[in-house]
Amino acid sequence: MLWNVIPRDWDDPEGWVERALQACATEEEALVVLHDHLPAAVAKLDLFICRLQDAGHTIVQEFPAACVPIVRGAVVRDLAPFLSNV
Repeated sequence: MLWNVIPRDWDDPEGWVERALQACATEEEALVVLHDHLPAAVAKLDLFICRLQDAGHTIVQEFPAACVPIVRGAVVRDLAPFLSNV
């Protein structure tokens, strides 16, 4: 599973909501990664969800196809964007 929205909640627990909302607005389908071990960041989760819904977004349990490059062991999407040359 890969994500396409990384709001850096660990780096800015007070300001991640705005970054996440902006990123969600640019993706057709967004999979947001958040960290549940950061109390200050988690405290903003309700605000994030409410603002997403207010903006007309729908929260679902399915994963966006672009975030699932490997299915049952078979590569089904290009992995190059996720690989480093290191």
